[in-house]
Amino acid sequence: MSAGESNLHYPRVVLVTGASRFLGGYLAARLVQNPMINRVIAVDAVAPSKDLLRRMGRAEFVRADIRNPFIAKVIRNGEVDTVVHTASASYSPRSGGRAALKELNVMGAMQLFAACQKAPTVQRVVVKSTAQVYGASARDPVMFTEEMSARRPPADGFARDSIDIESYARGLGRRRARCRRDNPATGQSDRSWHGYRAGSLSGGPGGSHHARARRPTAAAA
Repeated sequence: MSAGESNLHYPRVVLVTGASRFLGGYLAARLVQNPMINRVIAVDAVAPSKDLLRRMGRAEFVRADIRNPFIAKVIRNGEVDTVVHTASASYSPRSGGRAALKELNVMGAMQLFAACQKAPTVQRVVVKSTAQVYGASARDPVMFTEEMSARRPPADGFARDSIDIESYARGLGRRRARCRRDNPATGQSDRSWHGYRAGSLSGGPGGSHHARARRPTAAAA
């Protein structure tokens, strides 16, 4: 172990939401390979495929909807110290359309963050966001810096949900909240994204984006 690695503070118990999907599931599979992490709790409202469950190894899968207050019990009983929220969806459920998608994304995040705020053991929250929050209208510049904001912030859809979710994440005053604005192009053999995300849990090479220090888009109305 290098000197730099010895200075990292690894989490003890990590809870990953959206674990039945590609990003959340493979992140959980990557985290269980780290012997410094004692326990990984994978959460989703639907069960993962048998192949993904096998890849998760020693991760404990809990079938739970983050919109349900039961998630607070999972966090509390598991003595979770780090929560990674990857459950936001960019597509509408089979029924319900846009209204159902917003409830899934925004209301789910609000319920999860409230549970994190109340849990005495939670120290860090990592949120998967999207580069869509920067905007992509004809009025926007080609390149954005962290200090810039979109001239016309997204008003609807997944980008709007992500802006709202980041706004609620900034309200976690008693917790360290980090937002990852990803624009991933990953595949079965691509491990770079998961290494990048895993680094954010320990403050390592993955870097950080402190949600309370960055505000590239307008807050939720």
